[in-house]
Amino acid sequence: MGRPRHISAGLVAGRGREQLWIVAAERASDAARGAAAGLLGTAALSATITAGRLTGAVPLSPPREISFRLQQHFPKAPHLAVWGLGHFAYGAFFGAAFAAGRPSLPAPAPLAGVLYGLGLWAASYVWLMPRLGLYPKPSWDKPSRRHTMIVGHALYGLVLGLLDARRR
Repeated sequence: MGRPRHISAGLVAGRGREQLWIVAAERASDAARGAAAGLLGTAALSATITAGRLTGAVPLSPPREISFRLQQHFPKAPHLAVWGLGHFAYGAFFGAAFAAGRPSLPAPAPLAGVLYGLGLWAASYVWLMPRLGLYPKPSWDKPSRRHTMIVGHALYGLVLGLLDARRR
């Protein structure tokens, strides 16, 4: 087609309705691939948490703790569904967001992915979860659990970046 992949749908709308649909389809395809990469990245993060639990570094996984606290607000929600589906849905959503924003990130895909994963950890565990009362501030958390989660989120991002680099 000769058009760079990073041009947004709004910039090509003047070229005709069919061009707009092509760009929209490409964006939807990118989002679907990103969501799938997010699921795989979440599996890698979950494996890191499991390894932390086996070594005693993570006494209670953060996704489970968050779901316990959510369940206090929504007592009829089944715990496993809240924990498992919520954890993987969060990962898939942010995988799709990475794929959508990736063309505008200047770093190589694996590095961009690691930085994205670390940024997601910071946004979630430093800002969002403590503000919602769902998880303690990092300074209040057990250091080994905090370190495990940071490594896990870097791995999540690395998976996103490697899969993104592979498809481009």
